[in-house]
Formats: sequence, structure tokens, C-alpha cells
Amino acid sequence: MGGRRVRGRSNIALSISMSIGNAVLLGVHQVCEFVLDLREILTTPIRFIEYLTILYPDMSSSSPKSILVTGATGNQGRAVLSQLLSLNAHSPSPLFTIFAVTRNTTSLSAKTLAENPHVTLVQGNLDHPSSIFSSLPKGVQIWGVYSVQIGIGQTEASEIAQGTSLIDASLAHGVRHFVYSSLVRHPPSVASKIRIAQFESKVVIEAHLKEACKDGAMNYTILQPSGFFENMKPGMQGAVFAGILKWNLPKEYKLAYISTDDIGWFAAQSFEDPENPAYKNKEIAPAGDTRGFDDIERIYREKTGKNLPLPPMGRLLPWLVSNVFVKELGELFRYFSQAVSRSRSLVLRDRILRLQCKSS
Repeated sequence: MGGRRVRGRSNIALSISMSIGNAVLLGVHQVCEFVLDLREILTTPIRFIEYLTILYPDMSSSSPKSILVTGATGNQGRAVLSQLLSLNAHSPSPLFTIFAVTRNTTSLSAKTLAENPHVTLVQGNLDHPSSIFSSLPKGVQIWGVYSVQIGIGQTEASEIAQGTSLIDASLAHGVRHFVYSSLVRHPPSVASKIRIAQFESKVVIEAHLKEACKDGAMNYTILQPSGFFENMKPGMQGAVFAGILKWNLPKEYKLAYISTDDIGWFAAQSFEDPENPAYKNKEIAPAGDTRGFDDIERIYREKTGKNLPLPPMGRLLPWLVSNVFVKELGELFRYFSQAVSRSRSLVLRDRILRLQCKSS
């Protein structure tokens, strides 16, 4: 009997000793993790700011917003980055910390972006948006996302998958404001006359975005531009685009144009002032001007003293580009040629500025 009591006490003592040992090991492990986290916090500005925000919640309103920009080395992505950085430069303290998504972080264009201390490169693929968030530095909480997909060169299904998956990943990672770059469209009565994959894919993505944001967990701004001034730049590309305009659109049709810099301006403004009724959960069809081809030829001649360049082979090259090499482009212009009436009034940049002044 006495032996059993001794063995029982020994087992209890052993259990207590093991528990104490495990607690000590756990404590050492936790201390090591704390030291590593502290070192990262003190050596990483973004983590340090977030740590201070946790300790002092009142500071959160003045902390830079982390913005994830897709297509960062493309025309629109670079324009968004430029406008965000411009807002930083004109603010007493930085408003944004920017994470620029690119497939190749070692490219010259990507390295140029990374020269700015407020820009961090993130290697990622829109086919796998969750991996983009997991590639971010530890502790980074993305506040806003700028989303743009290239419709030309990929299937309707792949564009939809990219757009909707990025929305879902953003919502899952606590993003508060989502800016989606879409395309302007005409009323259903006109749009039904011809099927345009680029438009239909964006309709699906827009609907998915609105549904995802309906409970208020995330807000959105949808930008719906038409043509870009940059398509008229000097060189063969501009000449081919001019040829497509000349020989594919009725003379009376006036296409709305906007600069990609202005697209960046609208996106940056919505990130800076997301509660503004001009941007919060709104679709905006921005344009700088509407011009027919005759107007474009006249203005080009007035400003340069030269005729607008056209392709050397006349109609042939524009036809090949829009009907053989880039069929989506031909579909797009056939759509425009059948839809002479505009879908909605254009939102000019100065009108938005006046709207902001009234709401402030």
C-alpha cells in the first residue's frame, strides 16, 4: 500500500516537473518570437507604423494607407502610381504606401518604380491573386486595391476569373476600397446588337464587385473610360490606330477620349477621399473630350503643321490588325460604328472638381 502511494506521488511530481518544463520551453519560444517580431517592427517602417497604430488607435487616421496597384508597369498602373505619389508630395506627411504588382520585379520599368521610397514591388500573377497578398511583407494590411485587366489577348473566361478572384481575395484580406478600371458601355438596347467579349467580361466583373460590396465590408469605385489619347502617339502604332478610326467609324461618330494620367487622377482621388459621394460605390465614365476623326485631323494639323500620319499601305494594315491579328479590336470598332448614340453623359474632370468643392 505504502509503495503504491510513493509511486503515485512520484508520478504526480513527474507530471508537475514535465508541465513546468513545457511551460518554460513555451515561454522561451514565445520570448524568441517576441524578439524577432520586435526586431522586424523596429527595422521595417511599415511594421513600426502599424505597431504604433495598434498601441495608439487615434493615430490610425493619419497613418499612410497601403494601396495595391495591379498592372503597375502598364500605362494605367503607372498613371495611378504617379498620381498617388503626387498626393504624397503635396501632403505634410505621406498619405499612401504603394505596393506595385508586376510579373517581373527585375525588369527595367519595375526597378524604376522601386526607386521611390514609398513604392514596394510585389511579384505576382493575376491568375493567382491570393498569392499576391501572401507575397506582401509580414504585417502589411492593404487598405485599397486598383484593379485593371488586359482584355485584348486573353479569353473572356480568363479575364473574368482574374477580375472576380482579385475581388474575392481583396475582401478576404480586409481591403476597404476597391477601384476597378472597366470600359464605357452603351444601353442594353444598343449593346445587344453585337457581342463584345471585352464588354461582357467587364459587366460580369462589375456585377461581382457590387455583390461583394453590398454589405458594406468594402466600397468600390468603377471607372469606365472609352478611348485613350495615348493611342494617337507618334509612330506606327498611332498611325494604325488613326487608320482604324478613319476607315472603321462613321464620320459623324465622336469617340470619347481620356488620358491615362486622368484615369490615374480619378483613382487617386477616390483613394484619398473614399467617402466622397462622387466616388463611393459609384460608376464614373470619365472623358477629357469627344472628337470625330475630322476633328482629330484638323487639330493635329493646327498644332504640328503636318498631316496626321496614316499607315503606308492605306486600309490594308488597319484591316489586318483589327480583323486578323487583334480581332477583339475589330469587334470593338464595329460595336462603336453601330452605337453612334452615347450611353450616358460624360464626367469631365473639371465637373468632378466642382462637385468636390460643393461637397466639401
